[in-house]
Amino acid sequence: MERKTVGGIIDKYYFRQRKGMTVISSPKNMKTQSLEEPSAKEKKEILGMQEDVFSIIKRESIICRTLRPLSYTVSHRTSLYASQSFEKQFDHNESSSSFDFRKLPHIDDSEHHLSIFGFLTKNSMNRKEHNISRQIKSTASVAVAGILASVKITGTKVSEHVFLFYGAGEAALGIADLIVMEMEEEGVKTEDARNRIWMVDSKGLVVTSRTAEGLKDHKKYYAKDHEPTKNLEEMMEHIKPTVLIGASAQPGVFTPKVLSMMLDYCEQPIVFALSNPTDKAECTAEQAYTNTKGKCIFASGSPFPVFTYNGRTFHPGQGNNAYIFPGVSLALIACGARSVGDKVFLIAAKALAEQVTKEDMAEGRVYPPLHTIRKVSLHIAAKVARFLYQEGLATYKPEPPDLETFLATKQYNYDYEA
Repeated sequence: MERKTVGGIIDKYYFRQRKGMTVISSPKNMKTQSLEEPSAKEKKEILGMQEDVFSIIKRESIICRTLRPLSYTVSHRTSLYASQSFEKQFDHNESSSSFDFRKLPHIDDSEHHLSIFGFLTKNSMNRKEHNISRQIKSTASVAVAGILASVKITGTKVSEHVFLFYGAGEAALGIADLIVMEMEEEGVKTEDARNRIWMVDSKGLVVTSRTAEGLKDHKKYYAKDHEPTKNLEEMMEHIKPTVLIGASAQPGVFTPKVLSMMLDYCEQPIVFALSNPTDKAECTAEQAYTNTKGKCIFASGSPFPVFTYNGRTFHPGQGNNAYIFPGVSLALIACGARSVGDKVFLIAAKALAEQVTKEDMAEGRVYPPLHTIRKVSLHIAAKVARFLYQEGLATYKPEPPDLETFLATKQYNYDYEA
């Protein structure tokens, strides 16, 4: 019998059957569209999806697959009907499920809130920057975990490094913001922390002389007073980065020359080629190790095979947000978190980095082996849960005396008798 998942339901009702529907990406677009009533067929599909979601909520104590926002895949009229319909169902029909969606955690994005299950709320619709927020934060968290593990290897602090991002999109900005938060915890002022982070986008080095359009979003916080340039080697000669992060999907941009230059600035450079799939990576693991004489600390967004250089075998780490989502989701839902700020994702990053052992680091790993993900997720969940209770953000009362044991009972057990 097919076992339904929430993600599969969304795929079934919207990704496969509802091709050609209008995608709303901003409030401006929303205003220009008419609010027609969904057809009877559309209403039936939505109600069918609700029933499937409710049954899963009742069956599982936690959903580890994060749901995609409804506004990505359905028309305004349908998404509006769906969100209103869900709200009505939970406002007065308690018999449909013992789970209260109004208690689901929300990601705090300064002025607004985004439901982790964004397709269920109107608040998350038509806000492009918030629709992608969950992916940004989890990607940032796993990347910063790799950096925290890397500085353990080098015996330094994050604030002692100079960062150069090749790629200044949402993912890169999310990582940079979390790095700044970590530097602040190390006692560095926000402005000084940002000054240690340089960014390159499709127009070249992000500089202050650009127009307002060229410095939209958060790029302006990382713009530098520097001559415009697109030459990566020239940038490096001036910036002297000790951490090189690729988030550009530009394969091979970290050339042998660029990689070898990293040795001019520190003994153990940190090189993260985070773009995926593999053929979009800024460099391969083999290229990174070979051109830094086996001295770099490497991680990637795509998997690379084990590589041996000068008799030493390296196991390249893959920064996959699968390390972050299960543990964070477990804590948020089990504890009934009211809201979720960026601090949660920094705590998750630190909890992940803590589990990289000396043996792992000796093999070149900056993440625990993936086969330990269940234990890793539980550790992350316990750290996040402890923070939620300390900050008064947890609604599940009383606080369990042993959070890890409590959370372990909420993990899905996939072992069963034949």
